[in-house]
Amino acid sequence: MSRPGRDDTPDRLYTLTQGRSRPGPDAPFDLVTLVVAECDPMPGMQSEHAAILRLTERPTAAVEIAAELGLPVSITRILLADL
Repeated sequence: MSRPGRDDTPDRLYTLTQGRSRPGPDAPFDLVTLVVAECDPMPGMQSEHAAILRLTERPTAAVEIAAELGLPVSITRILLADL
């Protein structure tokens, strides 16, 4: 059963990443990369980006972030690269 309000259809994932299929060339995120936020979420920020910042107040592996967000790791890596 999926979470209420979560729609992981290809259209939604395409919108989240603005059509990108991989992070930029300078994005060194693999599954075990530990991520730590350096700032708090800002008003107007995409909800997934804000959720990532809240999740990474302490060191958190990229794969754990993906699991918490209920998103594929590939999409999460793109969102991490945006930050």
